[in-house]
Amino acid sequence: MDNYSIVGKRIPHRDAVEKVKGSAVFASDIKLSGMLHGKILRSPVPHARIRNIDISKAKKLNGVKAILTSKDTPQIKFSISPTWADKLILVDKVRYIGDEIAAVAAVDEEIAEEALELIEVEWEELPAVFDPLEAMQPGAPLLHAAAENNISKTLTMECGSVAEGFAEADLIFEDTFQTQAQSHCSLETHCCIATCSPTDDVKIWVNSQAPHPLRQKLSAALNIDAATIHVTTPFIGGGFGSKIDLEPAQAICVLLAKKTGKPVKIEHSRKEQFMATRMRHPTISKLKFGVNRDGTIVAKQAEVVIDNGAYNSHGPAVMAYNNVMFSTLYRVKNIKYEGQLVYTNKNWGGACRGYGDPQATFAQEVMLDMIAEELNMDPIELRLKNANIPNEVTANAVKITSCGLKECLTEAREASGWIAKKADKKKYRGLGVAAMLYTGGGSIGSGFNYSGATMQMNADGTFHLLMGAVDIGQGSNTILSQMAAEIMGVEPVIIGMVVVAIGTSMSEFVTSIIAALNKESDLCLGNVVGSNIFNGLVVLPIAALVRPLPIPEGGLLDVAMSLVFAAVIILVFFFGKAHMDRKVGATLLLAYLAYMTMRATS
Repeated sequence: MDNYSIVGKRIPHRDAVEKVKGSAVFASDIKLSGMLHGKILRSPVPHARIRNIDISKAKKLNGVKAILTSKDTPQIKFSISPTWADKLILVDKVRYIGDEIAAVAAVDEEIAEEALELIEVEWEELPAVFDPLEAMQPGAPLLHAAAENNISKTLTMECGSVAEGFAEADLIFEDTFQTQAQSHCSLETHCCIATCSPTDDVKIWVNSQAPHPLRQKLSAALNIDAATIHVTTPFIGGGFGSKIDLEPAQAICVLLAKKTGKPVKIEHSRKEQFMATRMRHPTISKLKFGVNRDGTIVAKQAEVVIDNGAYNSHGPAVMAYNNVMFSTLYRVKNIKYEGQLVYTNKNWGGACRGYGDPQATFAQEVMLDMIAEELNMDPIELRLKNANIPNEVTANAVKITSCGLKECLTEAREASGWIAKKADKKKYRGLGVAAMLYTGGGSIGSGFNYSGATMQMNADGTFHLLMGAVDIGQGSNTILSQMAAEIMGVEPVIIGMVVVAIGTSMSEFVTSIIAALNKESDLCLGNVVGSNIFNGLVVLPIAALVRPLPIPEGGLLDVAMSLVFAAVIILVFFFGKAHMDRKVGATLLLAYLAYMTMRATS
């Protein structure tokens, strides 16, 4: 970091003043003229068919402007992937307490709530199942007709031969580990405001971590052209994965706005947030490890049952990540993973900090502590013996480039006074260690964990950094402005940040960064900022004349150099026939910047 003048240095957080003063506008703060308030009727039972919904009394209530039931919605199932789609916006068969049945738009929240109470629902209650192991048994209540034994997805992977590995091992360890559901508990609950113009253009203000994928999901679920959907993200009060998905409430909000012709706002109560937004998936992990007496892990196996809840959401991807994280951590030649994703009549799981990794890491790291205790071996030494190293391909074909696990463990041992504290064994003072790994730099295949950026220079010499990344509290706006400022040789204060408001005004698809702390994703977008910094910058030499740099003597020479470089770069960028020509243009631009820097410091 010592080589940089701006990156890595302490500067004021870009939105600090607005947040401290209370002037930052969150979704809940948005009020539009004539805005209606939407409320959702949710199922009070875990499993039932709806025989009939009578909305006649609710329609007569003064102040009610629209009511939706399942028949008023497109019968299109959605999920993060079309192949996993299993959820309707409003349902005629409920699968968990909280499932969306109907929705009301009224002039205020109190009338909307009263209208919900006037809607009469006739149920055919069905048996429910809440334990994933029970759900897989023959004869268990079936949530989805297409999912035999309530198994949504399975995943099996084997590298090497665990049978041979276990046969060679000196010791075999087996145990079962369970994790529970967990709510994200963001300070800000889900909220959205939608409008629909006479030409059917949709505008939605929403506290989404991933506005660009949200646009695509809304388009698919509502069967409307994505080009007519404009998504704007105000300030966001935390997400941690909870605000990645398309929520039924967001689609309902759009449908109510279309039906009434007025802006509609839907904001979850804290009760709804717990009841009906995504959760961390509970897991049951049965592990088997084969270990030699010197601590070498020769084989490991995981049989994992993941409680999906009522619908898929990110479930299949979470199971895939659970596998990769379990299988990749530590250098083991023989690995087997068997996963089952199981429907139950509970709130559905989704993306939550770590995306299947914490569940896998918890089970594996506790198992390693048990192994260390049995071998009478220091837990750090056991991990060091099996730690991943740089520039290797693991048994499950994961290419590891940079890796400092051994250095991290060694440094942690020294900094914590591990050896002395372990020897002291003070009563009521525990000391533990765990390792983990996670992907870095984004994952292009996911459609979420990468982003694009474009740098624009204005006539007055200021810059705008246009990007798809959403700052949800992790500070990406500040960090990315530092990166851009470092490259351009200017102060961060003149870098304007624009999270691209998408719609017909922005045809290029730019996916959004979604990780709650986003260190890996900031790195990814940082690379994008660096690699795309030339976008829109062919005017830089000319702009330098409009807003001259404080260069000492030799002004005429600088003007001449600017004009020459500008002419050559424009010719190469606009008339170059090959990719290499544009690389030449980029090289010339760098040469110009180097020249101006030299003149400025001479």
